[in-house]
Parts: sequence; structure tokens; C-alpha cells
Amino acid sequence: MRSTPEIEAALKRAASSGFIKSRTENNQYLKVSYQGAGPISPKWNVKIYTSNSLVTSDYQVIKDLVENKALTVCNDLLVLSIDDSGWGSD
Repeated sequence: MRSTPEIEAALKRAASSGFIKSRTENNQYLKVSYQGAGPISPKWNVKIYTSNSLVTSDYQVIKDLVENKALTVCNDLLVLSIDDSGWGSD
């Protein structure tokens, strides 16, 4: 996949919003590198090389960022506490 100005702008917006964070790598052919942060898994990453080739672990995230789809975290999830020590739970 090739990088475009729209993709790079979307990545900068996502970084300033805290969805992704910049990574520093020692590679002379690397233009930018990001990994997930916040609601995007830290296992997700994207690299854009000086040749404008783009490599990512999940192209759907790139598509969502370019289409400016809101990435939100649902705060309505129930928390289940499990006490497995055998002594009871508060």
C-alpha cells in the first residue's frame, strides 16, 4: 500500500488525539512509525518509508482513521471481580 497525504494527516490527527503514539526507530529509510495507544491496541503499528510505502498490522484501522470514524471506548462495561484465593470477597 502507498501512503498518501490524507493518510499522513489522519495519523497526525490520531496522534494528537492520543489514539496512537510515535515510535523512534533507527532506520534511515523510515519516514514515520506509530503504534497504538489508548483505545487502539499497542500491538497495532504502522510504518511509512521514504519511498511512501506503508506497512501496517491492520489496514482497517488506517481506513477508519482516514474516514474520520470516531474511535471511542465504551464506559458502560460491567466489571466482574473474581476472588480465586478461597478466602471470600468484599
